Amino acid sequence: MKKLLIGVTLVLLVAVAYYFYTKQALFDSVQKKDIGDLVDSRADAELAAEKNELAKAAVKSPPRNSLSLPPANVPLNEIHDLLRQRADAGDGKAACRLAIELLRCRFSKNMSKYYLSQSAQNNLSGATDSLKEILSSQNAVDEERLEYLEKDKSCSNISEEQYKQAFKYLRQGANAGEPDALFPYIDGAGLATNFAAMRDRNFDAWRSDAITLADSALRRGLPESVTLLGGAYTDDFSMFAGLVENDPYQAEVMRQLYFQLFSVPPSPTSNLLTSEQKQSALRKSKELFAANFHGQVVARADASKRLRSTMTVKKDDKAPCE
Repeated sequence: MKKLLIGVTLVLLVAVAYYFYTKQALFDSVQKKDIGDLVDSRADAELAAEKNELAKAAVKSPPRNSLSLPPANVPLNEIHDLLRQRADAGDGKAACRLAIELLRCRFSKNMSKYYLSQSAQNNLSGATDSLKEILSSQNAVDEERLEYLEKDKSCSNISEEQYKQAFKYLRQGANAGEPDALFPYIDGAGLATNFAAMRDRNFDAWRSDAITLADSALRRGLPESVTLLGGAYTDDFSMFAGLVENDPYQAEVMRQLYFQLFSVPPSPTSNLLTSEQKQSALRKSKELFAANFHGQVVARADASKRLRSTMTVKKDDKAPCE
């Protein structure tokens, strides 16, 4: 009997020990799960908060190229560093604006030197003109001279090294697709002036870009491309035209496209083409007008305005590259 009691007692002790062991294991498991869930929930909360902050930052900081440029007609002295910093950070619009302003300043500087070198006697050389005509002409020259001098003054403190950066920023703006930079760049405006362009270290880069960019501008339906390519296929009177081989057929295509795009009455066609070639050129021009310009007529003033944008001292209605 005594042995039986001892056996029962041992069984009970084992049962109790097993009961408490399983309870403790269950408690530990639940506790670990709760702690894990707590850690995970905290991590999820932190990740959500971080995403929320990034979303807020994205709203507060729009992409660089969506930032507005300085107002029109602000002297380059006052905005050069701001534009340069934004351009160097990858802002194509800022690069475009900086290049246009640098080229305008360079042009006005050269024109100011020219006008200052002219004497009043040279400007009054029309001996056969009436006094009224002479004075009217002189007034017009004086007004133009004053415009260049005022523009040149607003460009003071711009160094020769800064002027040399015009090509870099014009090319950046052109490759960013900014039309205001695209056409002056294609036309060679960023290179050194006159025949010194052939010594310019940037000449080869421009030469490799220009024709491809001009064809791209035509496909994009930019009006100046028709003027630019039409002249290039016809003659060699500009930097860009010198790159493009003269082609009477392509010249006729551009000429007919010009008539349609700017709603200009057609003039007699080239004698260098056969009747079949002329008809083919007309069909091709109509295809381009429909495909690239959607058959929309544009103002004739748009034929070359961007090509002349770097050679003006007139006040802008809106800032270049906006």
